[in-house]
Amino acid sequence: ATSSETKESKIKPITLPYYYYQLDDTEKTAYKKMITALRSHQKEAKLGVRISDEQFEELSWIAMVYDASIFDMKDISGSTTKSETTLYFKYEYTKESYIKMKAKLDKRADEIIGKFTSKMTTYQKVKVIHDEIINNCEYVLEGNEFDSAYGALIYKKAKCTGYAQAFAYVCNRAGIQTTNTIGGGGTHIWNMVLINKKWYHIDLTWDDPVCDYPDNTTYDYFLLSNKQLLESQVIDACEYKIPDAKDESLSYYVKNKLVVTGPKSAEQILIPLMANGIKNGKTMVSIKCSSADAYQKIVNSLINEQKLFDVYTEADKQAGKSFCKELIYYNFEDKTHIMTFSLFYLNTSL
Repeated sequence: ATSSETKESKIKPITLPYYYYQLDDTEKTAYKKMITALRSHQKEAKLGVRISDEQFEELSWIAMVYDASIFDMKDISGSTTKSETTLYFKYEYTKESYIKMKAKLDKRADEIIGKFTSKMTTYQKVKVIHDEIINNCEYVLEGNEFDSAYGALIYKKAKCTGYAQAFAYVCNRAGIQTTNTIGGGGTHIWNMVLINKKWYHIDLTWDDPVCDYPDNTTYDYFLLSNKQLLESQVIDACEYKIPDAKDESLSYYVKNKLVVTGPKSAEQILIPLMANGIKNGKTMVSIKCSSADAYQKIVNSLINEQKLFDVYTEADKQAGKSFCKELIYYNFEDKTHIMTFSLFYLNTSL
């Protein structure tokens, strides 16, 4: 066997959504029959068991929202006898089109997984998937075709649902456990991912910088705890047990030691961060304040006391590269206490 074949053989794809394991035995039997039929593009499925209208709604919801492998189901209905329920499906595409689309989807997912190395941790693999999707996908507001993994990975356009399903699709194929989470009263969807037996929130939609510069990929919503996420999001109530994300150590700002506690701390971290960014041609850098109090004190120091210019000047000096320190642009987030600073360069479009 070749080394690539050996690497692929070690991957055990995840074929059932996280909430499947919270169903009772009857519902599990029904779900497996339903999902087998959907994945092979059948027009109907005899479930072998009788399910209630409520269970029908529940299983349909899991398939449509939490199972990333389903990207072409248009409608689902059912009929029930005394002993069995039969489901009927309508699809967005013909079976022939679906087979071709599925092949393209798997190929693109495998291209991303192919960027893994044998020494990569799950954290590093998740970052690869996060970056690949964000840097090759444009956020759009309209179009049903952009609600799926196919939209994000093949059309390279997606709404929040598409980003979430694409991340889940690639993770599942790579054997990384995920689930989707809904918030904002049903207006937004993102992922949770399991790393070293701990769950984390990850929101690719909100991490997409919506600009033309790949190096501006952000990690504000990369591997957050519930506490960190709730600074800016609302998690909707769910009929199932949502994983509890407690650990904060893998979030971008904590892991990279970019959390600042006050004005002095902000300058000590920001100046070398900017200087390194200038050396590498980055167009922005970010830090996170440890609390609302720290945030207010740093805003007062950098803006009201006008020390931000001194920070840019010192960073320019340390970098020793051509940089437009007179052009200062920043964005401060009141909810998350994240501060982002732009870097502009002489004689360039930036």
